[in-house]
Amino acid sequence: MDIEFRHIRYFRVIAEEKSFRKASEVLQVAQPALSRSIKQLEALLETKLLDRSKHHVALTQAGDAFFNKSRLVSDQLNDLKKTVILAGNGKVGQLKIGYSDFAMTGNLPNIIKNFKAAFPGIHLEILNFHSVQQVQMLRDRSLDIAFLTIPPKIEELGYVVIQEDEFSAILPKAHRLAQTDGILQLSSLKKEPFIVGSQKYWSHYNMQLNHLCLNAGFLPNIEQEAGSVEGIMGLVSASMGVTIFPSGIGRYIGGGVSIRKIDLPNKVLSTAMSWSKENMEPIQKTFIEYIARYLAGQFI
Repeated sequence: MDIEFRHIRYFRVIAEEKSFRKASEVLQVAQPALSRSIKQLEALLETKLLDRSKHHVALTQAGDAFFNKSRLVSDQLNDLKKTVILAGNGKVGQLKIGYSDFAMTGNLPNIIKNFKAAFPGIHLEILNFHSVQQVQMLRDRSLDIAFLTIPPKIEELGYVVIQEDEFSAILPKAHRLAQTDGILQLSSLKKEPFIVGSQKYWSHYNMQLNHLCLNAGFLPNIEQEAGSVEGIMGLVSASMGVTIFPSGIGRYIGGGVSIRKIDLPNKVLSTAMSWSKENMEPIQKTFIEYIARYLAGQFI
């Protein structure tokens, strides 16, 4: 038999009250049960902890040492209990959140800042991945939450749109269209070479890009693929071609390119928060409920 928490709890109350009778009243445990528990504890420790009389209970030297050390154990167990309760309620723990480059150009930084302030007991691990990668990571549970370019409907994943961006043309600084005024027509890019994201990782976005261009009467003439926003921007800056990005990206790009609004009424890129609907943990529910309040304009 090992020492149990009840042994420590009973011993501490008896020592504090200096009476089995008073301890029995505090603990709501019969005196014979308390007596048996203390005898078990002394047998396990192979030493006497209490000097008993009819009217008085005193700690032995060994009992005093055990009492002082047991306070640490008791406090740790109480802290453990509180932590487990908070974790069960989704208030402490670790949350792995994935994000795409486009997601970070909008609302996400503000969401993260405010969530951290509201739930300081939750550690956020923020990871940058392409949207396609994030979908797979949600499926294999290596991500808890994903912020991505909304993909085709996947039954086991939940989605909520957190931002919508209009589209802009990204042109080399010296491009002829960069020198004109006004809003561009998408059809004006029909004969231009395009720089796009690699199909392996950018399929969600490329699908929307192709749809936009088809509605304007053409498919992009792909000159070059790149694996990242920085790579695409670099190739555009090098006058290798043009591309189309959500307008919000303009807040984060450097020189060498020109950003021009495109006349695409009612056409937007939707960025969504996504999660696996299967076996959700309380901490995921806490974050999702927080986003629901954020979308309702109720930041906490």
